[in-house]
Amino acid sequence: MLVFIKKFAYVCPMNTQGNSNTSNSKASGQAMELFATCARKTSTILADELRAMGIVEVAESAAGVRFSGDLVTAYKVILWSRVASRVLLTVGRFDADNPQSLYEGVRAIDWTQHLDYRKSIAVDFTSTSSAITHTLFGAQRVKDAVVDQFKEEVGDRLMVNITRPDLRINVHLQNDKAVVAIDLSGDSLHKRGYRQDGGVAPLRENLAAALLLRAEWPSIARAGGALIDPMCGSGTFVIEGALMAGNVAPGLLRNYFGFLGWKGHDKSLWAGMIGEAALIAEKGKKRIPPILGTDHHPKAVEYAKANVARAGMAGYVKIEQREMSKARPPMRATQPGLVAVNPPYGERIGESDELAALYQELGAVLRKRFRGYKLAMITGNPDVAKNIGLGKRKASTFFNGPIECKLYRYDVE
Repeated sequence: MLVFIKKFAYVCPMNTQGNSNTSNSKASGQAMELFATCARKTSTILADELRAMGIVEVAESAAGVRFSGDLVTAYKVILWSRVASRVLLTVGRFDADNPQSLYEGVRAIDWTQHLDYRKSIAVDFTSTSSAITHTLFGAQRVKDAVVDQFKEEVGDRLMVNITRPDLRINVHLQNDKAVVAIDLSGDSLHKRGYRQDGGVAPLRENLAAALLLRAEWPSIARAGGALIDPMCGSGTFVIEGALMAGNVAPGLLRNYFGFLGWKGHDKSLWAGMIGEAALIAEKGKKRIPPILGTDHHPKAVEYAKANVARAGMAGYVKIEQREMSKARPPMRATQPGLVAVNPPYGERIGESDELAALYQELGAVLRKRFRGYKLAMITGNPDVAKNIGLGKRKASTFFNGPIECKLYRYDVE
């Protein structure tokens, strides 16, 4: 059990006992119980990221990282984490082996501490190894409990808004034990705000960031090394690489967060953190090394350029239309850096020979023009990837959506 004692208010005391409820309280001196979700196989990277933020005690799981902290800590993770998907504030735990106990457990939480009347809610419900298996039905019972409490306590109904609610409630049921949380992020944090057109098979932004962190891009960037993606698609790798190298908070571009409609939100605290992050970004952008994304498809180049502009990285990230066979380091590059690439996986019958030739060509181009560079390549087709012919490699497992992938890292010699 993680327990930190902090001076800041708005807390949720940890309680692992059954049939209990917890809620936030300005009077309490305990820290909030927080959980940051993330993509599969990235929790270790997320835990390292949180430790780098000064969060000392973290507990990893397959779904994310549990930690404890005050409101500043929660805001910091939401604003600065490049790997997290959501940040959840636990407000209740109880046994729920049937619909009525689920309803009563949720209704026992004082929702008037978290939400004003005439506001909107949405409910995310998941269930594992529990009697309640129908997630839509579970979400409906949770919604009914919260709405009924407001009708009884304040005489008014809450509205439902599944896209941008004032408060998003997250309930996870495992082994008939419910954990109820407020989603402080409101929407997945991978949605930075710069990508509107994904192109073909885009990587999620937080997965791309996790891969770059595993490939040690921050240290390469600090040393002045360049970044290039010769199959950049919508430009996710190069944009995330630029944000990272420039120390730009990934949450700066977003205009919606789940805590904005929460009664525990501190507007002045958040405004101060945003202002500080903006100043850090202004200084950090001056240190961004050469970054280049190229693609043979004109539509992908158009998408990538638009995304770069929305990310505020025009002038820092260059996008060019170019065949992969003609890939070369950025013109301003003065020393080797990192090649990050997400080649096609080949999910249709008859593509294996074509893909093998593509990987062979990529390997030949790298050996010819990128000696001294490091390569980080994610692929969902490890068998075909062997055709790259670059020798010794390091492998890590990740998931691009439902697809199990390998991140291969090479030193190009």
